[in-house]
Amino acid sequence: MSKSVTGIRRLRNALHYSLEGLRGAFVHEAAFRQELVLACIMIPGSFLLGLGRFETALLIASVMLVLIVELLNSALEAAVDRISLEHHALAGRAKDIGSAAVFLSLINLAVIWLLIVLDYAAIPRVRFSRASMRGNYPPRPRCCTACCVRCCSGSMPKPLIA
Repeated sequence: MSKSVTGIRRLRNALHYSLEGLRGAFVHEAAFRQELVLACIMIPGSFLLGLGRFETALLIASVMLVLIVELLNSALEAAVDRISLEHHALAGRAKDIGSAAVFLSLINLAVIWLLIVLDYAAIPRVRFSRASMRGNYPPRPRCCTACCVRCCSGSMPKPLIA
């Protein structure tokens, strides 16, 4: 893209090149296709879980991170292969590091999904009614759960099981 191109045309060209990059990754990278299928299942699934906006956004962001890291890894591998197809220790190390980044992003995805889904699938959550919070109760300490008598000295309102 020429540096003299500005405005809407520059944005249109950038969009074109981005879509070409996505198409190239889809056509030439089997791992990207597999992760895209995973994303097509997990992103709509995150909306179906009935979680809050923050949790849903976190689930989607973890899926998108895997796709982004895979695109960067594919670009790195293509650049290394462009330089030389001969085996070289530094080229192998670069590819291995890119692969490790994808692996870590997949671990991140699994941990986030497990923590959020298991948290919402576990035992009923303890909530307080607004009416019971109108009294002069001390704020709940950060070190305990909502119904902890030891830290709260028994002065917390009675929880409602939701």
